[in-house]
Amino acid sequence: MAIAFEGVVSGRAVNGGTITLVIPASAAVIGNCAVVSVMFGTSRTPTLSVVSSTGISYTQITATTTSSYARVGTFRRIFASTGEVTLTIAGNAIATDGLTGIAEVFSGVDTTTPEDVTAVSTIGTGTTPTSASITVVSCGCAIISAFGARVVDVSVTAPTSFLDARSTASNETNGASAGFAWITNSSTSAYAPTSWTGLTSASWVATTVALRPIAAETFTWQDLSGFAQVTNFRGFDVVGY
Repeated sequence: MAIAFEGVVSGRAVNGGTITLVIPASAAVIGNCAVVSVMFGTSRTPTLSVVSSTGISYTQITATTTSSYARVGTFRRIFASTGEVTLTIAGNAIATDGLTGIAEVFSGVDTTTPEDVTAVSTIGTGTTPTSASITVVSCGCAIISAFGARVVDVSVTAPTSFLDARSTASNETNGASAGFAWITNSSTSAYAPTSWTGLTSASWVATTVALRPIAAETFTWQDLSGFAQVTNFRGFDVVGY
């Protein structure tokens, strides 16, 4: 089953405020996977957290990574109920600090092992945040490139061929800008996203996530006419009959 994009929502806060994001109703489906990139512009060391409207904490899949005043973490949640329509990103109530969050929702993600391999983060300074190369074990993974930077700038361009790009920024003393996009990888070779471009020079953190697709299921049986085989039973594709 191929991974498909179902929706995106983003938000920002000033004065260290809290962000509440509302998932599109069509995307808040049991079994869908939400991935959230959080960027905090701050000199402090806040504990990043994302909590669903049902009170369940999202799983943090990259440790909070710091590049100067840019502090970035990535979170994931497999929806267990249709009531998970909002999520909250906690602020720190510091007047100079900006916070941003971007959530994209996908269907067709393996609910047992959502990340095909461990997500990775890298840091840098400049105008081209670049997600690290990642080597997957499954074909058809959704490769996510996300970044956070300590600057106020939404005039960025996503990596080449990446889809459904979203950017946002918090206009604060410690500004916070973020971008998020994805692409399907049809092989298990190492995949290196190209850079985001157009950013005002700043310290940044870039993240690479690989979501694993639901595996096809194969069943075989024998009837009076011979052998038949069903592949990808979820899609009811019948071959070899």
